[in-house]
Amino acid sequence: MEGNVTSLHNLLNRDALILHRYITTYFAETPLHIAVMLGHLEFATELLKWKPELACEQDSRKSTPLHLASAKGDVEMVKLLLSANPQMSHTCDGSGRNPLHVAAMKGRVDALRELVRVKSEAACIPNDSGSRKTILHVCVKHNQLKALKLLLVETLVCNNAEFINSKDGDGNTILHLAVLDRQLQTIDFLTKIASIDVNAKNVFGLTALDLLEMRLKDASGDYLNIGRLLQHAGAVNSRSNVSSETTGAASNTMSNVAGGSTLREILKEILHEFLSKQEEWHKQQERNGRLESQRNAIMIAASLFAAAAFQAGANPPGGFWQDTVFSNDTYLDTHYAGEPILANTDPDSYLMIIIANETTFLTSSFVFLLLLSGLPLKNNISTGILMGATWIAIVAAGFSFLVSTLVTEVDLQKSFLVTLPLCFTFFGICGIIILGHIGRFLVKIVRRCWRKHRSSSSSTAAPANPGSI
Repeated sequence: MEGNVTSLHNLLNRDALILHRYITTYFAETPLHIAVMLGHLEFATELLKWKPELACEQDSRKSTPLHLASAKGDVEMVKLLLSANPQMSHTCDGSGRNPLHVAAMKGRVDALRELVRVKSEAACIPNDSGSRKTILHVCVKHNQLKALKLLLVETLVCNNAEFINSKDGDGNTILHLAVLDRQLQTIDFLTKIASIDVNAKNVFGLTALDLLEMRLKDASGDYLNIGRLLQHAGAVNSRSNVSSETTGAASNTMSNVAGGSTLREILKEILHEFLSKQEEWHKQQERNGRLESQRNAIMIAASLFAAAAFQAGANPPGGFWQDTVFSNDTYLDTHYAGEPILANTDPDSYLMIIIANETTFLTSSFVFLLLLSGLPLKNNISTGILMGATWIAIVAAGFSFLVSTLVTEVDLQKSFLVTLPLCFTFFGICGIIILGHIGRFLVKIVRRCWRKHRSSSSSTAAPANPGSI
């Protein structure tokens, strides 16, 4: 783990076959894999001197040491491994990626430059997982624009029309992927390449502009800018392609194309509906996750406040009388064993504490029972009810704490100077938050009423024009 070359020599002197065993028997990782991961260049150099075949060994994930060095972006280690065996640039790991794919995926531009310099043809090998993704698809999928520019502009190794416009298993070009992922800078770069086919179609017969039109319901600035870039590059949708291809064709050909166009429209609508439902599902999952987190936090708070209120009720400030005394010449008041002392000495304060504690305990218990009831509490209204009950418990607990502190203090003047400002600050913050929620609720009601009023007025204020009939 330390990369100590002297220790390595001592091991090899004691057992000259120790490195051979890593090749002839199964190990999850070889010493060279570990040296590459830890960046021990001198140790890796010494290993390759003794056993160059270690550069060809794969770990349990079928990654070679060159894969690991490429993922780390260790240029010196990449140079060392390439000098030991340049052919390892073609070897694919368990995910079908060669070291160039890994470097591009991680954005290790310097390591990728060295890999391309030694074995440029490895960049043209598609992913071996069956997805037919090229290294350009990998760059766009992982939003690695610098690596993409390196391959297309700096080294020119992938700068041919056939490779640039190659398609993955779904028929998507790199421009399709960039549009789907809203990569504005990547689209700007790709549309300036002369050999890019901006009107290429995927297996659904959709161009990059078609994919953009499906997402235009979001109407975000990125989509509008992407649309301008595509149109400036001459991109058209599939309907325009069909109309241009059928110009001047025979009537039977026209009918066939029309049928194909209808099929493409159906597929396009199906895909659009699928994408819309998928987005709605993701939004619903995110909303449910947020509500679940809020419910968990409310449950924890409710259980803590219920326990605190129960403890305060079982042990009120001042404790209990330990004996029973009837009024006589010495004692003016009668009290009984087990009766709260504060109930005799200050009944008003004791009543306020009891009311506050009972409010805290009952509201917390209500929240706790409601959460454990199994009811489908998966909307904002139920969460609002739970949060409101929790707020009542918090305010009641704060009030109980304030009164308990004041009645147990000996020096009330000092107690007022310290306790009251803190409590007023606490209740002030609570009041501001509550007023904020009330304000939001009122704004929503006003907006909803305004929309209804505007829609009804617009429908009644547009009578038919007699002069136009």
